[in-house]
Amino acid sequence: MKKFDEQTAEIARFYDKSPIFDGIIDENEYSKSKIKILWILKEANSTGEDDVWDLREAIGNLKTEFGIKKGWEKTFRKIIYVVNGISKGLEWDNIPYASDEPDIIDELKKIAFINI
Repeated sequence: MKKFDEQTAEIARFYDKSPIFDGIIDENEYSKSKIKILWILKEANSTGEDDVWDLREAIGNLKTEFGIKKGWEKTFRKIIYVVNGISKGLEWDNIPYASDEPDIIDELKKIAFINI
């Protein structure tokens, strides 16, 4: 892990910007999933801060008792429904709203995300 941390710090210094990590959200859940899904996003959901942060952790913590964490609904609501449809073989009309059944958000732990 030290080599990874050193390489990350070197890249951050070179570009004068800290990285935002992405990839598999939960390795255990991903490896157990029969269907492997990689969701490709066009940019990080970022407020422009320069701190290092982890998209995998942010997505893994999207679920609240009321549904999707505030500020993340616009991007992730549709992703949650598509992932549930694919992984559970459900049609759009049969997938509950995340605000009614927040547990559907947990399907995101079975996939990977990257930003390009």
